[in-house]
Amino acid sequence: MTRVLSAELRRLPEVVQVEAFRSNIIKLGAIGDVGVKKIEQDLANTGLQAHELARIVNAGLATFHCHVEARISAFLGKAYYTIGPCGEEQLAACTIALRESDALAAHYRHVSLSLERQLRTKSLQEVILNRARAHTCSTLELVTGGKHCSIGGHDTDYIVTSTLASQAPPALGRALGFALASKLLPINEQVFPKDAVSFVSVGNGSTHNAHFLASVNLSNYAEHVNIKVPLVFAISDNNLCISLKGQGWMSKFTSSGGGVGGMKRFEANGKDVLQVYDQSRKAIEHARHNKKPAMLLLHSLPRRFGHAASDRQSAYLSKEEIALHEESNPLQDACFLAVRAGVLSPKQLLDKFDFISHLAEEAFAQASSEPKFSFHSRADLIASNSHAFAPPTASLVAAKAKKNQKAEVDVLRKHMTRFFEEQMHLQDNVVYIGEDVEHGGYYLCTDGLKTKFPGRVIDFPPDETTLVGAAMGFAQVGLLPILEIPYSKYLDCAADMFAEACLAHWLSNGRQANGMLVRLQGFERGIFGGNFHTHNTLVIPPGLDVVCFSNGSDYVRGMRYALRQAKAGRVVMSVDCTDLLTKKHLIDADKDGHFLTPYPHLNDDNGELAFDECVFLHHHHLNKGKAEDEAPYSAAIVTYGTGVQVSLLARAALEKRDSTQRILIIECAYLSSPPKRLLKVFQHSLKAQARILFADICKEGPSGAPLASMATALHSTNALPKDVSWKVIGAQPTYNPLSSLVTFLSVDDIIRGMETISEK
Repeated sequence: MTRVLSAELRRLPEVVQVEAFRSNIIKLGAIGDVGVKKIEQDLANTGLQAHELARIVNAGLATFHCHVEARISAFLGKAYYTIGPCGEEQLAACTIALRESDALAAHYRHVSLSLERQLRTKSLQEVILNRARAHTCSTLELVTGGKHCSIGGHDTDYIVTSTLASQAPPALGRALGFALASKLLPINEQVFPKDAVSFVSVGNGSTHNAHFLASVNLSNYAEHVNIKVPLVFAISDNNLCISLKGQGWMSKFTSSGGGVGGMKRFEANGKDVLQVYDQSRKAIEHARHNKKPAMLLLHSLPRRFGHAASDRQSAYLSKEEIALHEESNPLQDACFLAVRAGVLSPKQLLDKFDFISHLAEEAFAQASSEPKFSFHSRADLIASNSHAFAPPTASLVAAKAKKNQKAEVDVLRKHMTRFFEEQMHLQDNVVYIGEDVEHGGYYLCTDGLKTKFPGRVIDFPPDETTLVGAAMGFAQVGLLPILEIPYSKYLDCAADMFAEACLAHWLSNGRQANGMLVRLQGFERGIFGGNFHTHNTLVIPPGLDVVCFSNGSDYVRGMRYALRQAKAGRVVMSVDCTDLLTKKHLIDADKDGHFLTPYPHLNDDNGELAFDECVFLHHHHLNKGKAEDEAPYSAAIVTYGTGVQVSLLARAALEKRDSTQRILIIECAYLSSPPKRLLKVFQHSLKAQARILFADICKEGPSGAPLASMATALHSTNALPKDVSWKVIGAQPTYNPLSSLVTFLSVDDIIRGMETISEK
């Protein structure tokens, strides 16, 4: 280090060990007690080349010095991320056998794996500067643009968040998707070659996490049923999960009959760089050539310093244990191996050590002075939540469309099936995945599609975490997944994985889009009843588009638009009300056929329904048209899904009581933000002193009612006319009992809601 450090900084364990490391290099001098010929033979036996060993040393030293500088900069208030890799820097040997075209998702301690790949095409200075920018949250950083300190930088490196093992399900999805993408996509559209390998690493603590365990289970299942899954799980074991001691669990967990089941297992002493390389190479070759998963255990690693700068090791480790970890330096062993192998002389190693230390010091000094996000960046941050909306396209090529397409009049469920068939016919990269979807699914929405599109309608075991992760992985290999969740309540089982899918575009500055269309079934009142089959709560994180339609024609038009946005990289979710799937009539006794709608032609001008549009059901419920057709209105009801049918019935009752009322029902299918069309209607189509009722089919209260949020947003931005009165109502804030509809939004709720507004 060239600068003068304060006495307090010199006492940092990392700084102390820098000096110890450097001192040991100076003392190295002689070859040591292991002969050159022996080392050369060991290198030859493993196949590790001299230039590869040199790259491992470079990546390891860059990782080490960047971590030291991160701790120093954090102490000085100039860096914000201090989780350290110390004791695992030599694991760069893991990725030597990976090709440029293989996929890597590295655990947040495994920085050296990513750096090794980057150093194949980038300079040390460039790689270290970008790492410094990550720790200091510079907006010039390449991986997240200053939003977080994430590993990456290589074209096929995938962002890993701080959620334990959340990288495992998408890595599995990529492995499952390689062969499928190579079969469905033209060569020029393939992201990966069909013989690619997906490599994902975790720490020993992460192996307890459901993301990891579920991924291992599905990998074993896939192998069992002869599905190709070229995937390597690498576990680094330092016998500590922050403060929880491993008690030797990893050895048992990965042993035959342990948690990994029948998966092929490879093992190396993590402190021995030759063993690490040799076993990693064998694991990668096994996955590549056999298309089967492999487990790589890297054991006996130290954790030389605390988990992060805030970690109080003394609270759970003795002084002797702390000292033992700090004095164990596997990276030093790897460096000395390079000297003994003749790859570097002692002087060259010392010069390299000092040079990389100097680069890291300069990089952190530069990065800490670069711009960071501020209050002025709020709009930019929001804009980066998801991919920009895909612009309107010209009419679809007629040759691709079905000949003599008929405007079949039918129920919602039948039009849904037609839509999926239409899109799978038009786009070869569309795949439909879920649980029990091959035989048609719970509500026959995919009935017959497996026969028409073999290999593109795929069943997964009943685990929503790996199902969502697979959709992410499929999207990342160039496929366009439609993902069905059997019942909307089941999305709770994959809540974190789903949040990761929505977050990825923001976190990666748009480089890691997870474009997909998610279908939630079993929303609101339904056939089976009961809370688990009639969920009516929505949580809508930033970066997610949510739609809910009431009829088949609008579903098809809206989903064409939604799938086009998913193709552009957005995460879109359709919430499908099961009570509407086979509904024909608003009033069964009248046989009015209100919910029997025509299938819209592909090439019609009105063939798509954009998120910013609304559907208007004006004075008579059988008529649709523009909001202006019978304006101005004395009242409006804004709703969606099954709210449409109860609103229509309530309006009929209200107008029967008072024939002077003119109530406009606005079906607002897009729930993530107020559609622009809605704002225009409020401004131009309502009478003075009009009433607006937001009738939400989700539960009232803070548990996730999108129209309450929408109404608040409209009010806070003065988008609601100042002279109108408005109110939000919803379903009851409780769980739904079996065999009863008492908790759901009802006709009486809407009538009382409108009357309450009138009484103000």
